[in-house]
Amino acid sequence: MENLDQKNFRFIIIESPSNIIEDINCIFDNYIEFQQIKKKDEGQWTKSSIEAVIDHFFLIYSEDREEIYKKLNLDLVKQLDFKFLFITDQGYNSDIRDFLIFLEKHQNNERDAEDEFQELNYFIKGKDKDKFFNFLNCLKLIFKFYPSRNLESTTDGVEEECLNRIVKRFKVDRTISKNVLSEILKLISKKSEGKIVKSRTFYKNDLDKVVMFCKTNENKKLREELPICFEIVISCIEQHIETIEQIIINSEYKKNDNKFDIPLKININGKWYFFNLIDRKITRELKSDLNRLKELLNEDDNTIILLFRGNLLNLGGLEIENCFSSNEKERFKKYFEELI
Repeated sequence: MENLDQKNFRFIIIESPSNIIEDINCIFDNYIEFQQIKKKDEGQWTKSSIEAVIDHFFLIYSEDREEIYKKLNLDLVKQLDFKFLFITDQGYNSDIRDFLIFLEKHQNNERDAEDEFQELNYFIKGKDKDKFFNFLNCLKLIFKFYPSRNLESTTDGVEEECLNRIVKRFKVDRTISKNVLSEILKLISKKSEGKIVKSRTFYKNDLDKVVMFCKTNENKKLREELPICFEIVISCIEQHIETIEQIIINSEYKKNDNKFDIPLKININGKWYFFNLIDRKITRELKSDLNRLKELLNEDDNTIILLFRGNLLNLGGLEIENCFSSNEKERFKKYFEELI
C-alpha cells in the first residue's frame, strides 16, 4: 500500500515466470524495486540464513538489464535503476547487526578502510568485489517489520497495520476494511497463477475496484436490514447502491455530552446524511432534541433528514428544512438524486 501511494508508482508484477525475478516487482517511473518478504517461524536471522536472499538479489543486479525488462514484459524507452528490498518480521543476530552498520556507512559514503566488515568476505565470495559494492548501494534490509504479538500467528502485526491503513485511506469501517483485505489477498493469489506477465500485474485501480466492490456488497447487505418504514429511502438506495460510499444503521451520535440514536446514516460524496424517523406527535422535548441535533450536525457539515410516517401536517415549530412524508416518494427521490 505504501508503493501505491507514491506519485511515480506504475504497477506491481506479482510472482515471476522464472526464479530470476522476485515474487514482488514494483515498477516506478524511474526504477524497479525487487522485493522479498519473508516470515521466519523460529529464531533470528543470521548471515547463513540471509545469504540466499542477498545472492539472489545480486544475481538479478548482475543480469543483463534488457533480459530483465523482457522477463517483466516492460517496453521501455529509458533505463531504470534497480533497487532491492528485503522485509521480515523477525530480528537478527550480532553478525547481521554489524553488517547493517557497515551497510549504512557504505551507503552514506562514511566507510573508511578500517570499517571493512570482517564477515563481508562471506557474502562477497565468488562475486566481483567492485560490482558487489555498487550493488550494496541499492540494497535495503528491514527487520522486525510489524511483528506479531500472537505466538500462534506470525502475521497479526502486518494484518492489523493493513486494516488500519485501509480504514484511514478509504474512510471505511473495520468490517469493510477486513473484507477489502480478504479480497485483495484473493486477487493477489489469483493473479499469481497467471500464465503471462500481464495477468500477474496489479494496478493501482485494482485496489480501488476491490474497495468499491466491498463497499457495494456491504451496502446491499445493510439495505436488506433496513426496516420497511424507510421504504422511500430504500428505493433510492437500490438505484444508486454503487454510488453511495457507506450505509450505517442503528448507530449513536455523540458530541459535547449529547447522545442521539441514529437509525440510519448514509455517506454520499464524502458527506454524511443522518435520517431520523418521526412516528409520533412533535412534543416540546422532541422538538428541542431534533433542533439541537441539527445544530451539532451542521457544525460538522453534516445534514439531518426527517422522515414522517403519514402526512406532513404540523411540524410543531421544527427548524429543519429537509422533512419528508412517507407519502412523498417523488419529492424525496428528486431531493436524493440531487445529493448524488
